[in-house]
Amino acid sequence: PFDAARTDDYKVYKLEHPMKYDFPFGDHTVCFGGTSDRLDLMADGRIRVIDYKTGRPHNDIVGVKNLLSDDSKEHMGAALQTLLYSMMVEEAQKRGELKGQGATPSLYYVRHLNNVEYTPLLRFKGSGEEVKSFAPYADEFRTALAAQLAVLFDTSVPFKATTDATACSYCDYAKRLVADTGIDGLAAEDPVHYMHFASCACPHCRAE
Repeated sequence: PFDAARTDDYKVYKLEHPMKYDFPFGDHTVCFGGTSDRLDLMADGRIRVIDYKTGRPHNDIVGVKNLLSDDSKEHMGAALQTLLYSMMVEEAQKRGELKGQGATPSLYYVRHLNNVEYTPLLRFKGSGEEVKSFAPYADEFRTALAAQLAVLFDTSVPFKATTDATACSYCDYAKRLVADTGIDGLAAEDPVHYMHFASCACPHCRAE
């Protein structure tokens, strides 16, 4: 397995760690929050931000700002999620709430960890460059995030429905699932696609 071959490189630091960050942009502030599956303290001092996934790996991205573009074909919720968590980790480090310096966004696709060529790092399509640290891309990510949020908060910008029908496939699935099962939440792998539903339908999460 990927971890077993690298036991000298890291120590498991936090599991199911809740995070929160008030992100300022313009005259507004948005509170981002979530729970990181796992944080590792690496030998070089950085924190590896791990999000566990199932299914086929989606580590390749066109660019950091493309994850926040209007083109749904470039939307990759898993990559965006681990970058958001990396930003929150670095802010927590600045506040002295977490050890280390810097963060490495990582996606652990559990069905592929035994592959000797597997890497949890994000990679840029074309160049194959790996995102080994969030820091070099932090400014670009923050700028793109602030720009997207500014549009969402601008009441003078009219709502425009997407012309890409595939972007709505999750909506149809969610409606059918709720209609067929009667549950009030979704047992989804990645609730970023279902933000208007409870993220899990299990008794524990319903109680929460």
